[in-house]
Amino acid sequence: MLLAIQASTTPILIPPSSLATTIESPTGAVRTYYQAFDSSIIELRLNFPTSSGYTRLVLIPAGAAKPDTRLAAVSWGSFDDINLYYISSAYNSTLLCEKIWNSDITG
Repeated sequence: MLLAIQASTTPILIPPSSLATTIESPTGAVRTYYQAFDSSIIELRLNFPTSSGYTRLVLIPAGAAKPDTRLAAVSWGSFDDINLYYISSAYNSTLLCEKIWNSDITG
């Protein structure tokens, strides 16, 4: 059975074995991170009003993260800085990795 998030007219299907993490900004914006069937890590940005749907981005490509990795995310301000943590598929699956997004850095 899949977990379904109803954020638009089309539900978002999340694999049942996925561990997810969600962060919320002071303005009420929400971002959810989960591991997809192919082991890539996905970011969901819910749009408001909810009738406008959501944005789905692949942040970590398939094969880079350990399958069924635990996820953690922290943010500062209105998503000025976001750090996402996961376990790498390399090095016997014990390497903690960090994906950093900073609004002051472009590129």
